[in-house]
Amino acid sequence: MEVNIIDIFKDNTLYNTLSQYNQDLTDVGKKYIYGINNEWGAKQNIYGGSGWFDPNLDSIKKLYLARTYPNNDPIVSAKEEYNLILYIPNYFSLFLINLLYLNKDICIEDFGCGPAWLVYYLSKCGYINFSLWDNWSQCKKRVFLDVVKKGKISYQLNNFKTNPTVLNNMGSPFIFITPGLNIENSKQIRDLSNLELICFDSGTRWRNILAPKWLGSKGYRYLCEDIDDLAIAYCRNDKYNEFKRKIESYELH
Repeated sequence: MEVNIIDIFKDNTLYNTLSQYNQDLTDVGKKYIYGINNEWGAKQNIYGGSGWFDPNLDSIKKLYLARTYPNNDPIVSAKEEYNLILYIPNYFSLFLINLLYLNKDICIEDFGCGPAWLVYYLSKCGYINFSLWDNWSQCKKRVFLDVVKKGKISYQLNNFKTNPTVLNNMGSPFIFITPGLNIENSKQIRDLSNLELICFDSGTRWRNILAPKWLGSKGYRYLCEDIDDLAIAYCRNDKYNEFKRKIESYELH
C-alpha cells in the first residue's frame, strides 16, 4: 500500500487555540471517580467508568495505542504538542476535518464517542451536526451527557437515519466501524451515500488487511496517515484529488 504521511503539527494554531477549553472538560470530570467499573472493583461510586476517561492530560498521553497495546508510546507521551484532553489518535481526525471541510453543517459521526471530547472540540471549531454512537460499556452515559450539556451540543445518538459526511472510529473494533458499514452484518441497511471521509486508528490488521480489502471494495481509497502512526484516513474515490490537493502542504517528502 502507498504511504502518504502528513505532519498534523506543522501549524499548531488549531490545537493551541482549542486548549483554552481543556479546563471545561476537566471541570466536568472532577465530579467523577475513575477506575474499573465492575462488582469486584476496589473503588466505590465509580461514576466515570474506565480510567481511560479520566480527563487528566498526563493520563491520556500515557494510554496505549492500537499498534502498541498493552504498552503506551513513550514518544507520543513526551510530545508537548498533544495538549488537549483528547485520546491521541483523535488529533488526526480533528486536524483533517478542519482542513478539508469549511462547511460547518456537515454531519460528523463518531463511533465509540465515549465522553464526547472530540465532539466538544469540534463544536468549538463551529461544527454543529453530530451523529454519535456508543453502548456505554466503558464510559458512563452521565459523563457524556454532562459534556454535551456543557458545550450545548446538538446531536443524534445511535440513529440509523443519519447519513454522515465524515466517519471517525478511534478504538472500537474495525468490524463495527459504524452500523450499516460493518463487515459482519450486511443486513444492516443504512443510507451512507454522503460518506466521504473515514478515519480510524492504525492497528496493523486494520491497516494491512481489513481496510485495503474492505473499504476498497466499497469505493474508498487510502488518503493519508500521520507522522506518529496514530491514525489513517480513507476517502471516497471521487473526493481523492480534491482532498489530496488540500493536504499537499502538510505532506512529508
